[in-house]
Amino acid sequence: MTDLSAIHMIPTDPHYYIALGREQEEAGDIDAAIDSYRTAIFHAPRSVPALSALGDLMLRLGQTEAAARCYRLTLLIDPACRSAARNIALLNTPGEVCLYRLGLALEPVSELSSARTARVMDDAALGG
Repeated sequence: MTDLSAIHMIPTDPHYYIALGREQEEAGDIDAAIDSYRTAIFHAPRSVPALSALGDLMLRLGQTEAAARCYRLTLLIDPACRSAARNIALLNTPGEVCLYRLGLALEPVSELSSARTARVMDDAALGG
């Protein structure tokens, strides 16, 4: 369990809130995890780990628009973030596929992470 005394000592350090959010998520306390990730983002709006973690959680909850916003912000901060690029491509909209391609252009990968991502990219290339 995350030592909460660290939050009292350095209440603006996003790393503590991210770690707390992950623990809350594992314990099934989803609302608290969302709050922790949002607090981390409040203190560090350019925190790629916090934005990615919140995006991943939103995606698992089926809140694709919220997830896409998190991934877009992540890619604005770090266009070469592979996990955000991959996840946004899986949302399967033309804008998201373009962001994925931008990420690949900036930092090519030797193979796509999954067959699903490959199919999304093939469909997008063929206009499907």
